[in-house]
Order: sequence, then C-alpha cells, then structure tokens
Amino acid sequence: ENFRKITKNTLEFIAKTNRYILDRSLLEKIYDLDLEQIEEYLKDYSEKIRNGDYPKNHEIYEVNKFKYKDDFIAHIKADLILFDNILKELTALDLVKNDPKADCLLKNIKDVLKQKSNQGEPKRKLIIFSEYLDTVKYLEPIIRKHYGERLLVVGGDLPSSKIFQINKNFDASYDKQEDEYDILLASDRISEGFNLNRAGMVVNYDIPWNPVRVIQRVGRINRISKKVFDALYIINFFPTEKGSELVKS
Repeated sequence: ENFRKITKNTLEFIAKTNRYILDRSLLEKIYDLDLEQIEEYLKDYSEKIRNGDYPKNHEIYEVNKFKYKDDFIAHIKADLILFDNILKELTALDLVKNDPKADCLLKNIKDVLKQKSNQGEPKRKLIIFSEYLDTVKYLEPIIRKHYGERLLVVGGDLPSSKIFQINKNFDASYDKQEDEYDILLASDRISEGFNLNRAGMVVNYDIPWNPVRVIQRVGRINRISKKVFDALYIINFFPTEKGSELVKS
C-alpha cells in the first residue's frame, strides 16, 4: 500500500508540475500543496543544494526534457498497475485472518509461559524481535488479545519512561525490579545497548539480512558474567522454501 501510494503521488505530481523529484521526503512534504507553494519549495530546495546543503538522494528533473518521456511515464503507470494487482491478490488470500505464522507464535508463547521455573531460576520472559515497525504494529493487537497488559511494545519512539519500564522488568541487575510484563515485542531499536537477561528466550519473527543484527539481538539475553538461566533459547522463523527462493534471503 505504501509503494502504491508513493507511485500514485509521483505520477500525479509529474502531471501537475512537469517535475520528477528523487528526494522522496521532499515529494511527500509538498505533494498536496498548490502550484505556487510547490514552486517556492523547489526554489528554496535548489538554493540549498547549490550551497552544498543537500540530502543523500536528491535531484529535480524537468520531465518534458526527457528523451524518453513517454516511456518513463508508461513505466510508472505499469508499476501502479503491478501494485494494484498485488494488492488484489493479497486481499483474496485474506492473510490477516488466515495467518499460520502468528498462530504458531501464539501457541508457542503459551507453551513457554506456562512452563514451571527451574530451581534457582526466575520465571522465564521472552522477547520477540521484528525488523519492521509495520510487523510490530500488526502483531501487537494479536498478542495483546491473549496477554493484555503483560505485553510491552517498543516500536518507534523510545522515551525515557519506556526505557525505565524495559530496565525494571527485563534487566536482572537493575536496582528497582518489577514484574509487570512477560513479553517484550520490539523492533531493532533495542537490539543494542540493553541488558534484558530476565528474558531467557529471543524469538526472531523475521531474520534480518545482516547476520550481525541477529547476534546483537541474542546478545540482549546472553550477558557475559550476568548468568540468570542455565539454558537460553533462540527461536528463528525462516521463510518457506518457496519464499526463500523468491527473496534470495
């Protein structure tokens, strides 16, 4: 849906201004403005670029000057049709109501949390990591339906109050410990710099392209000289053979 929206906005922007902008954040900022306001923004933007103040990806093109203008616009329209077709197929699959991966996650969370603690060990908590904020947002209501306020979610922003909650519920060496949460659902915002060794399990709901990221996630519970559990568990969700072949992961 995001890809479709960006492509649609780009196409409409070209029709409106005869411009193509390589800076997506600028395009999204000025897309809804009227033509005069857009021209002012582009003028200021061009001035900043001339002065060496520019983002990583930037360029403003006049589409009428393209040698292959018609092909260029035809390709964007073809992308839009492609995204429409993909969305129709996804809608037909109804994956939100029929999601075996989320069902598998819920079943195994239940099995883990009902296990009795080993002698001398605290109750085992668990951390679920996803690389994608959209996935965290998708999983939150699914897990919360079963575990309510025992779920702590870390997605985008990380205010000091949330850091305090994480530390006092998941850091075994923290002074003021509490037990408000059993599950921590998080993006990679907390895959570095946190001691989460009151959890004895990390679930990788998706596997990042960068293997270092996986090691960092595991490092949240595998803390040197701060042993809490005799055994730590790392659970990985891998793509199916077909999915793996498609994405070349």
